[in-house]
Amino acid sequence: MQPLAVDHRDQRLAARVGGPRHRVDVGWIGEQAILDSGLENYFILRTSWLYGPGGKNFVETIIRLAREREELRIVADQIGTPTYTEDLAEAIFRLLSLSPHAPYGFYHFSNEGQCSWYDFACAIVE
Repeated sequence: MQPLAVDHRDQRLAARVGGPRHRVDVGWIGEQAILDSGLENYFILRTSWLYGPGGKNFVETIIRLAREREELRIVADQIGTPTYTEDLAEAIFRLLSLSPHAPYGFYHFSNEGQCSWYDFACAIVE
């Protein structure tokens, strides 16, 4: 895992105009709160497209919809990296086990590869 540069987009604007509009906004607002707090020792771990047992996620939704419908309509123009929650948990424990030797700051973890939502849905129903 590599430290990331700080994302300097000001998400406080989203809070002033009625709150976050997307889950991503919630993350950026939380990151900004940590940065504004003056805290010196923190880990912020960014990830993407989480799926795994025990919660609502794209995989569970596609499995359910594939049973209920003859045809699914899935966008193919959004590309991302599906990340298995158990792999993310392992990465978090690994990062914490390195503390205090790991540099504090921003980290990014996701599984390898990328696909569209359409490609991901096709792999799920196969």
